[in-house]
Amino acid sequence: MAVSNEKKGDVVGTGCGAAYYVQLYVVVSGKGRETFIKSLLDHILLEHDKASASDDTVTRIYQFNVKQSYWDCTGADAPRPMNTVVLDGKYHYILLFYYIVL
Repeated sequence: MAVSNEKKGDVVGTGCGAAYYVQLYVVVSGKGRETFIKSLLDHILLEHDKASASDDTVTRIYQFNVKQSYWDCTGADAPRPMNTVVLDGKYHYILLFYYIVL
């Protein structure tokens, strides 16, 4: 198996800085290469799905990037128990209802 990651063309400006076109080539020779490539891609997709799956043991912390207009995941932490959240009465019940429903 051979893998090549190639940059194509000139660098261009985007809203997030400079970028260029990138191509990834995977070359496999020999018998069963179609099966090998399919199993490799299936494995990559499975690992991606596991990494992006929701995890109840972690609370992800996001910060809005005003310049580039998107939410950026800046960290993760263990979730706080609901009895440690101090809010005004009506907001506490709304949040508690939302927490129980989900």
